[in-house]
Amino acid sequence: MRTKKTVINMFSDIIPFFVMGLLGFIKIRVFIDYLGYEFYGFTQLFTQIFSYLNIAEAGFGVAIVYALYIPLVEKNREKINRLLSGAKIIFRRIGILIIVVGLILSFFVDLIIKNNPLTPFYTQVAFIIFLITSTGNYFIFAPRFLLQADQNKYIINLVTNLMRILQILIEIILLMLGFDLIIIFISYFVIMIITNIIINRLAYKKYEWINTNTKADMSTFANTKHVLMHNVGSIIALNTDNIIISAFIGVDVVAIYAYYNYIAQFIISITTRIINSTQESFGNLFASSKEKEQSMDTFWEMNSLLFYMASVIFTVTYISMNDFISLWVGEKFLVSQFTVLLFCIIFFYRIVRGTCNVIVNGIGAFKDTKWQSLFEGLLNLTLSIILVQRYHINGVLFATIISYLVTGFWFVPNYVFNKVFNKSSILYYRNYFVNVVLLIVVLLVAKEFSDFIGLYKNNVNLVYWFVDSVIFTPIISIIFFVIYYTVYKPFRLLVNRIIYLIKKK
Repeated sequence: MRTKKTVINMFSDIIPFFVMGLLGFIKIRVFIDYLGYEFYGFTQLFTQIFSYLNIAEAGFGVAIVYALYIPLVEKNREKINRLLSGAKIIFRRIGILIIVVGLILSFFVDLIIKNNPLTPFYTQVAFIIFLITSTGNYFIFAPRFLLQADQNKYIINLVTNLMRILQILIEIILLMLGFDLIIIFISYFVIMIITNIIINRLAYKKYEWINTNTKADMSTFANTKHVLMHNVGSIIALNTDNIIISAFIGVDVVAIYAYYNYIAQFIISITTRIINSTQESFGNLFASSKEKEQSMDTFWEMNSLLFYMASVIFTVTYISMNDFISLWVGEKFLVSQFTVLLFCIIFFYRIVRGTCNVIVNGIGAFKDTKWQSLFEGLLNLTLSIILVQRYHINGVLFATIISYLVTGFWFVPNYVFNKVFNKSSILYYRNYFVNVVLLIVVLLVAKEFSDFIGLYKNNVNLVYWFVDSVIFTPIISIIFFVIYYTVYKPFRLLVNRIIYLIKKK
């Protein structure tokens, strides 16, 4: 049952998100054609600024989901209602705090944009509307945590993703009709309100006993302070690049970085959704003490899948990305092949680290790992400021890679294996090393093969690029599949289980 729910949660998120990603490529091109790439750079900058305001959330969402695992297993409805009542109160306070701080910050946004092509007043108004839209969730989304903790995240996924698809379509239409950035941000707000109303109604219908007006349980604050450290570290690590590039180079370069980063984030987001679909299953697994011994086997199966996916994506993306960018937004936005390699290294690491992270989140080990996350973010920020001035985009990518290698690459796997599984982490790093060697060998052979037959060399439009990818991607996927299926028993077990579930359907 746990595996079945994981698969349902995964596909209910991945398929709509894939559609959103494809529409996003169209939206970005329309954005450039009708408003200019500077405006697209603005949207990316605002998103990263809001991520810093979101620190006020303090990781309470993760903490409340973790707190709900045990009362759900015990069917303790009174405890669940008290936790949800507490969540409702806390999130409203957080929303008010973010709005107040954001309004103050709006007077200074113009100062961090080098060579701002827009007036300070327009920049401030656009930022305030974006702020209100982004904080609206805090006032109405408490009941969704029960759906998530009870492994019914597919309900949230379907509604949220379908509404986001509608939002992208509306945005494209508004752009083509000539509306400006402020009107587009207002459409975001309307879609956000409708989405939350629908999800809440579905939650109350499924759990008719929900009562968020009972005596509030604020006990999750005890773990929230530790989750806060994780959030601060993650926000700094993942949301500094656009701000630093804007401040030191200019918003036009933010747009160039954003095009490549959109592809990288699209790839990472798909795999993250696969990982997150297992989050509640891991939490449920550890909440049931009799089944903890299964967690090691589950870990290796998920780990082999993520390395397989990351290896295929790395190979195809490294060889094809620049050709795609050239056809998508134009040759003037191209970066060097070395810069593409840096992007690929980052998303490879972020994909494969997911298995360890899902264990940390699943068992609620926020206290023990908080300093690693914070140090990683601060190191990334410091190095980015130093390196961007000489190496530009490569500088911020270098900073990210170095911060990963110095911190999370060593600490988190060691914690998971030594503290959770009571095993030596050498097992993990040996597996990691072998997988990287396999990737390098296949990548070098694939590069020679693609050059020899002329893949991605004479494409005149995206249709030709797509045809080449339809040929190339399955070949690489099959090569890695044969290697992993032959070499790794956990990968074989996972594949066989998925085949069994499909046949059972």
